[in-house]
Amino acid sequence: MPIADSTGRLQTYIDRLVALQLADGSWPYRPQGETGLAETTCYALLALKAAGMEAPRATAGLDWLRGLQRKNGGSAPQPGVAMANWVTSLVLMVNLRYGRYDAMQPGIDWLLGLQGNETNWTTRAIRKVLNEPPQYPQNFHGWPWVANTVSWLIPTALATIALQHVLKYGQHPDVAYRVQEGLSMLKERRCQDGGWNHGASMALGVPAPSYPETTGIALLALHTIPESELPGAHDVALSMLNGTRIAAIRSWLQLALNARGVSLQPGEEEAIQCRNTLDFAFRTLALSALGGNNIFRV
Repeated sequence: MPIADSTGRLQTYIDRLVALQLADGSWPYRPQGETGLAETTCYALLALKAAGMEAPRATAGLDWLRGLQRKNGGSAPQPGVAMANWVTSLVLMVNLRYGRYDAMQPGIDWLLGLQGNETNWTTRAIRKVLNEPPQYPQNFHGWPWVANTVSWLIPTALATIALQHVLKYGQHPDVAYRVQEGLSMLKERRCQDGGWNHGASMALGVPAPSYPETTGIALLALHTIPESELPGAHDVALSMLNGTRIAAIRSWLQLALNARGVSLQPGEEEAIQCRNTLDFAFRTLALSALGGNNIFRV
């Protein structure tokens, strides 16, 4: 049964998600969409699980995601795309939550074998020879959106969260190492204003500004790190939360602060406009967390 709906809107979001599922088991981005995407399908399945409700055709959705797994173990963003990318982290989370443990290991192996180009030994060696230090700290291995590119915050945060949950099922030295690398990379990339942006904390020698969505996602991945190691982060996130009614941004900030033990009220839910599958999924995830089930908390 779904969790208690204290706002009166959670059930509406659940109903919309159920109605948006396509015949093949996937979810499109837009309500009128005819093509499913890995990102929207994963978040929809996670949202329904967080709300305490199995999708009526969850098996079809899980099988559809299985069809996106490529020979290297990673998952593609949609059918017809040969290259695996960052959505592998989301697929891994879904397989964990739905008990598809046989499908986990290829995704784990793919994530463990991937890192941003800025920290590989070749790049570091070239910089040392040319005496060209990076413009901002790059001491830890993060994850890129796609292979053979540099690390970014969102794929690093999502991979870190996914592997944190893998550790709950047993001791994996390689997984533990990459989780610590991911956490350290996120802490190292924190902006001077106390939040996080999409990539570096500096750009051409100028401090980069932080953004609400990336601040929420980073804090969520860092929810096991004590506040003493991230001074002022809660205040920054709360200020951003109070200044937005955008569904995705508000959801990530609520999920992060809730995971970190900050007491929150749902707020004026009717002021939030949901226009697509991700909006409905994110609001379901956030309200479920405020109701007692934060599916991302380790």
